Amino acid sequence: MKRSFQILFFVVITFTLMALSTKVQASDYEEVSYDDLINRLNKKKSKVIQSQSSSPLDDIMIHAGFGLVTTVSNVNFGDRNYSHTYNGFQLSFGIDLFSPDWVAEGAIRNYGNAQTGSEYRTLRETDMKVMYRGKTSDRGGYRLGTGLATRYFKVNDPINNVHISDTTPSALFFGGIDASINRHFGVGIEVGYRSAMVNYTSDKNSVDFMLRMDSFF
Repeated sequence: MKRSFQILFFVVITFTLMALSTKVQASDYEEVSYDDLINRLNKKKSKVIQSQSSSPLDDIMIHAGFGLVTTVSNVNFGDRNYSHTYNGFQLSFGIDLFSPDWVAEGAIRNYGNAQTGSEYRTLRETDMKVMYRGKTSDRGGYRLGTGLATRYFKVNDPINNVHISDTTPSALFFGGIDASINRHFGVGIEVGYRSAMVNYTSDKNSVDFMLRMDSFF
């Protein structure tokens, strides 16, 4: 009799625990329609796609520019020391350095050929620059930068028997003012100084002024 009572008690407790467990599990579930389920899945999918598509590289801009340049170059060879003015153009290509404030830029300058009497001169240049671009307003800003230049300078004067062909590494420093036309175009004025990093060259230093036009994409 006592054993039968124990068995009955065990059966009642077992069924009671099973009923409570089923009730708790049932309370964890929510009945939703098919349309609600699809909408919830689409929302979760959109959040995952947005989190995967956001990247710091999305905000990086590429720069391409054209400039009209006037430079005053100081030349020294032998016992002669004089200055000449050259007019030319610049083609530039740059990219943001993971920030719209910092830009790396490469440029090519060509001043063509110039002549004074029997003297023929040629000046060309390639630049590698890093600059900081600050904002003063929504439409205006400034730039400050430095870099390295390689200048190719030639002089040929057959009457005075002068023949110079120098390739000169130079340090450059520049600053300017920018004005934005819109998000993709801008204009600016830039002033620069270049100084030879070696002593054996005739092309000592120069000061230049440039009107530049830039595009951003």
